[in-house]
Amino acid sequence: MKNCCCIILLICLSWQLLGQAAFEEKISAINELPLPERQAGFEEAIASGTYSALELARLQHELGVTYYRQGTLIKAINATEKALEVRLADEAGAGEDLFFTAYNLGSFYHNLGDYDRAFDAFQVILDRAPNPRFGFTLYRLGNMYREIGEFQLSEQAFSEAAKLDDYPENSGVRATLLSEWAYLYIVQDEPEAAKKAVPLLEEALFSYEHLAKEDDYYERELSITLNRMGMAYTHAGGYTEAQHYFKRALRENERCCDDKDQESAIYSNMGIAYRRSAQLDKALEAHQYSLSILSGSSETGQTDPWTALGHDNIATTLLDMGRYQEGLDEIQTAMQWLLPEFVPQRPSDNPPREALQNSPHKNDLLIVLKDKAALWQHLARDQSNDQFYQYALSTYLLCDELLDLIREDHLEQQTKLYWRDQARDMYQAAVRTAWLSGQREMAYYFSEKSRAVLLLDGLRELNASSRLPASTRLALGRLSVQIRYLEKDVYEQEDPQGAIEQDLVLLRQQYRQLLDSIEISYPEYYRQKYRPDFVELSAFQKQLEKNEAWVEYFLADSFSLALIIRNGQIKMVELATPQELTPAIDRYLAQLKQYDGAFDPESALALYQYLIAPLELENGLTLTLVPDGTLSLIPFEALLSQEPAAGTPYRNWDFLIKKYDISYAYSINSSNFTTHSTHKNNGRVMAFAPMAVTDDQYGINANLVLPQSGWMAEQLSEIFPTDIFVGSAANRETFAHNGAQAGVLHLATHAYLDHEQPEFSYFLLADTLPDERRFYVNELYNYQFQADLAVLSACETGAGKLFRGEGVSSIGRAFAQNGCPNLAMSLWPVDEGATGNLLERYYLQLQAGLPKAKALREAKLSYLLDAKSEQLQHPFRWAGIVYYGQNTPLLLNETAVSGFNRIYFVLGLVLIALLSWLLLSKRKHNTTEPTNK
Repeated sequence: MKNCCCIILLICLSWQLLGQAAFEEKISAINELPLPERQAGFEEAIASGTYSALELARLQHELGVTYYRQGTLIKAINATEKALEVRLADEAGAGEDLFFTAYNLGSFYHNLGDYDRAFDAFQVILDRAPNPRFGFTLYRLGNMYREIGEFQLSEQAFSEAAKLDDYPENSGVRATLLSEWAYLYIVQDEPEAAKKAVPLLEEALFSYEHLAKEDDYYERELSITLNRMGMAYTHAGGYTEAQHYFKRALRENERCCDDKDQESAIYSNMGIAYRRSAQLDKALEAHQYSLSILSGSSETGQTDPWTALGHDNIATTLLDMGRYQEGLDEIQTAMQWLLPEFVPQRPSDNPPREALQNSPHKNDLLIVLKDKAALWQHLARDQSNDQFYQYALSTYLLCDELLDLIREDHLEQQTKLYWRDQARDMYQAAVRTAWLSGQREMAYYFSEKSRAVLLLDGLRELNASSRLPASTRLALGRLSVQIRYLEKDVYEQEDPQGAIEQDLVLLRQQYRQLLDSIEISYPEYYRQKYRPDFVELSAFQKQLEKNEAWVEYFLADSFSLALIIRNGQIKMVELATPQELTPAIDRYLAQLKQYDGAFDPESALALYQYLIAPLELENGLTLTLVPDGTLSLIPFEALLSQEPAAGTPYRNWDFLIKKYDISYAYSINSSNFTTHSTHKNNGRVMAFAPMAVTDDQYGINANLVLPQSGWMAEQLSEIFPTDIFVGSAANRETFAHNGAQAGVLHLATHAYLDHEQPEFSYFLLADTLPDERRFYVNELYNYQFQADLAVLSACETGAGKLFRGEGVSSIGRAFAQNGCPNLAMSLWPVDEGATGNLLERYYLQLQAGLPKAKALREAKLSYLLDAKSEQLQHPFRWAGIVYYGQNTPLLLNETAVSGFNRIYFVLGLVLIALLSWLLLSKRKHNTTEPTNK
């Protein structure tokens, strides 16, 4: 009986194998047919109804490939989606075929330009890694992220793919990956990025040169890579080397395939190199020839970005040649190739905003519109025509709209910073145009849009997230926390095998998908995050008190301006050039930090004349400064209005702090946003002093002890209700548990800047494990603080890397972005004793009800007056602590701290005591025994 069962089983298995072999033979036979017959063969097989579900999925998969090879992409997608649906329903039966179908579907959607659906398809592969398509999917993701401007994610995807066995040394697939990876750096059009491309391209060229000897296919890839090497050298400033590679690329293209599109691209890039090396006639000739090649394949009425950029290249060359009107004609033609429905009647006509919003070519449109605005500006100056200035400003407003749309599409902070840097040049040109035409409102608008936009985005996102369901906020928060901790692990180089980086790629992809789905499902979240109101200049002006002035500085590459805003007055003033300002700022900072030597007043006097004197402000004002660029790194309080006589003590010098109550703001719009934010804190100070004492069991270096920080915490407890965490009590757990709800965050510890990767600057806590002691800036983004004031008494908490178009990336800024609108922080390594003395005075002034900026001013003046020695009076000791935020009294648990409040409180106690005494006396009188009559 047992033998019979075995025989039957063997017969069944043999029959199944024979059926499978016959099915595979059927597939092979159809695939050998020409494409039209192949399509018909697969369609007939599917329609026959004689196959199992998984076999039908295989047929749909093959039909999708056939459609794709015939150029019918939509049909390819439909067939492949059907195959994927079946294979997902039976993953065990589908086996590895599932990954090939998901990869094809993602690739088809990528080719279609539907990135969201492409990401969804590739996520099937990423969620089941490792698998046979994982490495190729990372390669595809590298290309996709590059195309949408997510450069950090693109770099990570290419880097992780290159580590896998799918891309062996000296292979064609590896050379292709390296060439595409290098192109990521080339499209950023920055010298440092371009230099990263060169070694990748060198390795790719080495492989292609050897492979081309055996296979003609690689000759075309060799030409493409030579062209890219020329582009890399162009962006790096090596124009001679660039032309060498372009000529090699042309020869290789002519020899192998005579590809006209490739020839056009090479000539276009040659033209860019000629223009940047000031060989304008050669540049124009190269661009015109490039465009003539394209004209044979371009169809009028169709979108063609390459033809559009060809016309734009001619326009920018004409701009450099001073032929502005001809350039405008080329620009309008370029615009029509990007937006065929746009039919301009005049050179000043611009496409509607709706067309920009719906276009998949936003980056190309931005390039063309920026060049158009530049042409109008130059033409306006050349002909002294105010109307042309207006045309330029209208075009810059469209550029600004495009930049907002581009920013909304990006997830990664580094990518957003890249685009802020790119945007800065446009905003400089726009502010200059507004200044030349005397339009203060426009100058204000573009100046505001050029700074602290990502900070404001972060604040808006905090506010917008309250409109999401709790479960959604939890999911976002959980993914965010995981990403931050993996980033920290990678930064600390605890990932020699790259496993963590691989997990990081997957998590970031999940985070992006979740965020995309949220913004579709919750439009109010999207609106609050990206489309809040902009503070108009006239409306802001009306908010100001009579004795209040705001000064917004704007430092461009070739000019500097100040916008002075008062109730009833707006002025725009030209300042010293950056060439004058920069060395004076450097000398001033050097003098301030030279604490053991005499303070030379020369640079402080010069900067006063450059930055303050032209403003013509009377003494006694409440002054809020919005610094720009390197001005964010200096304290204005120590500028000098008059040269001191020899031997005059520092306390008697005419420092700016003696004239004004000075505070700072990142931007007017970010300040206005936080002004209208509510903070429901616990009404207490959290005094955090992890380095007040050290304990041998924690292995913390005794040289790191800050004894004054413990004393300051005790002093604070005598001024405000305070929760004190000193030494080992000041750890991660207590910070997480108490920090978010504190009314005041007082953080006294050591801080360390990472100038290259500021998100990994950190401050020290007193945790047992060494890995837990460093609290990185990027971890702060997992918190939402309610404090009305954060006092960051650590070294350089207000300093950091300066990002063009955004500002200084500091520890203090991270607190500001996560719910602390008001900050007292340091610009350099501060003196512990002097800082403790100064901050005690500050808290006492806050206790007396003074506004925060005025309180810091009074604390500094009283410190300066009481300091006994010249060394203690040196600006190093008191000028390094600056205040960013609202000039309002301290708010604890929605109640303002006020000296008047305490007077009324005492009077109330006296009144209550008096009433109690009267009532008690009356009660005693009423309860006396009655007398006999």
